[in-house]
Amino acid sequence: LCGEPPTGQVGSHSTRQLGLDVSHAFYSATDKLAVDWACQPSAGKQKKGTSKTAATIADGYRTYRQCLGTIHCSNEDCAVTIRPHTRGRLAIDQQLTKPCKCGDTTLTHYPCPNKSATIQWSGGFHYMNGASPAALISGNTIGGKSTTDISPVLIHAPRVGRARKKILGKDKVKGGTGDAFIEVFSQFQLDHPGFIVANTMLGGVTVISGQTPFMASQIHDEALQLEGPFNGIISDAAHGWWQVRTSLLIVSSVFSQILLRWVPVLISYSNGASSTHYEYHFLALLESIARVCTERGKPITDELFAGVVDFSDGERSGFIGSFTRFWLKRSNSRTVEELEHKGATLLRGCRQHFEASITRVKRITAIVPVDQRSLFSQRVHALLKATSPEILHQLADSLESDFPKIRPWLQWWMSDKHAAMLFESKRSMDPLVWESIPETTNPEESMHFSMYSQQGRNHDFFDGWTSIWKVCVTFEKLFNAARGMTIM
Repeated sequence: LCGEPPTGQVGSHSTRQLGLDVSHAFYSATDKLAVDWACQPSAGKQKKGTSKTAATIADGYRTYRQCLGTIHCSNEDCAVTIRPHTRGRLAIDQQLTKPCKCGDTTLTHYPCPNKSATIQWSGGFHYMNGASPAALISGNTIGGKSTTDISPVLIHAPRVGRARKKILGKDKVKGGTGDAFIEVFSQFQLDHPGFIVANTMLGGVTVISGQTPFMASQIHDEALQLEGPFNGIISDAAHGWWQVRTSLLIVSSVFSQILLRWVPVLISYSNGASSTHYEYHFLALLESIARVCTERGKPITDELFAGVVDFSDGERSGFIGSFTRFWLKRSNSRTVEELEHKGATLLRGCRQHFEASITRVKRITAIVPVDQRSLFSQRVHALLKATSPEILHQLADSLESDFPKIRPWLQWWMSDKHAAMLFESKRSMDPLVWESIPETTNPEESMHFSMYSQQGRNHDFFDGWTSIWKVCVTFEKLFNAARGMTIM
């Protein structure tokens, strides 16, 4: 069940690493172990000392193929399976805008977590297929054969999963990896139905988003719904929630008029901080906003998605990518470039991050003399209130002239993408929207502290999700209690 070789293959299963060993000649004759499923090839990060002519498999050169899954329409009687494009996410999104051959206009992409690896070394090629039970049942393997060819009873994923674990020697694993992980996480979803609203595992990127009905009910359906800077969405990532330090807890919140505080409307586990990771979080957020507006009979407008973020390029690019993908899947007359430009106008940068950066710089005496710290701070703050781009650049040039060692720091903040999120004279956001949303992500960071206080830090994956659920339930209880007091 690890992926059969093509008919006629003379190979052997390695006792050192479970997989398939083939010769250089066979690898070439089979067009590099060609497969019928759509996949994305990559070389990945090679460890030091790897080589295509290495004496051992362990030191060989690795390449990977990530299955891209399939595309299907919503017509249950349609047997058409559409092959996803391999040119990237936008190409797949373009496919989803076209009708199926049966005439159905609602297409959905179903990603696949299956990822294979091929190691080239002096003795040939070592192939490993991390096939999931679903892939094994469908024949999504090198041999293209299904588990049902072995026995008709091997059509059920749980049975195939158990059989695969026995073969791989993983039948005693509890909760951490492989099929045991899937089983435990599936049980979590059964115990908390509807809580997981988005689950992406593609090409090493994993983003899983949770939202209770209460959280969805708090979503604003009008861009300027509240008086004062209490509109929009605040999004920020916590770095101490999970045991794995590269994993993030991404939270997006809105202001509750009942609780008079910001409450989460979407919480995501993310195994990284790249633009792709953030893109999947924000796409789940935008889709949930659209769903709520549709249910309430309200129009979906760009300004509904406006919010405050930090200045990380990953978060900024991720939001713009999600905004573009969101509208490309719908009736939309704008080009990709127009959507990307509009997406950038919906973000305001956290001023507190800028303030903290000023403090760090002015404490470096080699850059700012001690007796000039106050003056330096005043002049940097003047940039925020410059009344025109010309005046802004004049102030910046003068500041750099008097403090020449701040040049790299100042240029970073003055770059177009960052300046538009911070300086009033460079902002591209609608002024009314700008004034209606907060200027910092501090409320979100305060929420992170509250979550740590309630549930602690350094959670493993399942304990972390259980704790997230408890936090969400607590917010709902507080809301119901406050609403009862308000009604009384």
